[in-house]
Amino acid sequence: AARPQGTACDIGAFESTVPLTDLVALNDSPTTLGQATTFTASGNAVLYQWAFGDGLAGSGSVATHTYGAAGNYTAYVTATNGISSLVGSTPVTITNLQPVANAGPDQIVDAGSTVILTGSASYDPDGHLPLAYLWKQTGGVAVVLSSNSISLPTFSAPSSVGVLTFTLTVTDSHGLASALDQTVVTVRDATIVGLQAINSSPTLLTYQTHFNATVSAGTNITYTWNFGDGSPLGSGANAAHTYPAIGLYTATVTATNTAYNLSAITLVTIVPYRTFLPITQKNF
Repeated sequence: AARPQGTACDIGAFESTVPLTDLVALNDSPTTLGQATTFTASGNAVLYQWAFGDGLAGSGSVATHTYGAAGNYTAYVTATNGISSLVGSTPVTITNLQPVANAGPDQIVDAGSTVILTGSASYDPDGHLPLAYLWKQTGGVAVVLSSNSISLPTFSAPSSVGVLTFTLTVTDSHGLASALDQTVVTVRDATIVGLQAINSSPTLLTYQTHFNATVSAGTNITYTWNFGDGSPLGSGANAAHTYPAIGLYTATVTATNTAYNLSAITLVTIVPYRTFLPITQKNF
């Protein structure tokens, strides 16, 4: 007489006196890593034992299993009914798509400014979060990132113009790394703002007039002076010049860097040189 099977078989199933003749094993993969794969076995068996191909086992005509790593596996099911057994297999595919690093758009920034690298558009198509970030500078004058392991690190652009390159790699929560993505930061001179020119006149003829130029903003600036009397040009934020004749002159200073140029004027007055004779007293 048939007897009920214990907890290792389907509820309500009984041993059979008929030998097993067929067994079908299936699963619903491909499955994303971290999600459960469902296995089904069909036939006239009363007991199904599964070996999932990763060292772990299960039982039942319907079983679920979550694999710990992406890859291809072969799951085996052994079906028994008390007088015979059959073994079936089913191939399993567990996928983990590579995350995608996005280092953000190329940028043009002013020398000395604060720059933000934007890796926040990086993503994982499987949703294996959080992502781990790794930034590396691969070219240009070395800078110090606020952090190389966050999505939005910052740094101070160098004072010199040039091109900086950075790469970003992201890794998903299962340890799979992305391909590198690169961003380019071009550092330009800051725009010249607030140019002013002054001089030390009125100046006596044959004496030097001193000039000074200042700006409120700008980097790597060169200054060129046109003294307004046809003489050769002067240079530097501070300059001096001796005018050949009395009169009024308009001196112009031009401030230039690789991004911009700006001019300002200052009026110069040259006055006659006075000779003072000593007073001679005559006594009568």
